[in-house]
Amino acid sequence: GGVVRLDGSRSVKGDKTGLSRGLNRAVDLRAELVYEMARREPSLLNPAVSNRFVFAESKRLLALKLGSEEEAIEVMRHDPSILQAGDAIEGLGVAQIRGRAFAARLRRAGPPVLAAALLAAAAAAYLGPEGVAFMMIADW
Repeated sequence: GGVVRLDGSRSVKGDKTGLSRGLNRAVDLRAELVYEMARREPSLLNPAVSNRFVFAESKRLLALKLGSEEEAIEVMRHDPSILQAGDAIEGLGVAQIRGRAFAARLRRAGPPVLAAALLAAAAAAYLGPEGVAFMMIADW
């Protein structure tokens, strides 16, 4: 798909001629994605904790780990904070990266009880069998 779509919502048709005129505009879909991610994770705009070079490295590592830039963008769409991870992404597996994005999506979408249950399942998948055993012992 393209990265630009034509927005004709403000075009005007003449009453007599039926011809459209002037008010079409091209909308960059990448910009809309960036705005959406910044609304979801405002700390991305804070220069004290964010760095564009770390963002670029994070995206590069995600694309390398996940196999494509589209997959990396999908993960970033669900969990924008992963852009701040930088080199820490190297230590994560594909399942952990996807689990993190899944958990972020659940925090936004579901009711609190459902989100808590699914977040525990995502944490169990992230931690593996040893982590689940530790979580069960820690709850005692």
